[in-house]
Amino acid sequence: MAAPPPAPVVETASTPPGESDKFVFVRRDGTVFFAVAYAWENGTLRYVTSEGLRRTVTQDTLDLDATRQFNEQRGLSFRLPA
Repeated sequence: MAAPPPAPVVETASTPPGESDKFVFVRRDGTVFFAVAYAWENGTLRYVTSEGLRRTVTQDTLDLDATRQFNEQRGLSFRLPA
């Protein structure tokens, strides 16, 4: 029997080392993704995944309040776009 998958934004004892160093981003549809680095540029979030892939997503697809709250809970300083 497989155990149910853990919630993606909740830290547990089974979280691999370094997981808490990643930024959490929440989309308006409720999905989440992680980044090791990010920057805002003209309404676009540019970020780097833990695999080293560079991605972009537009600001209007993100739930910035939820994103800020999740990162603060993880002890990370999250900057909103200027």
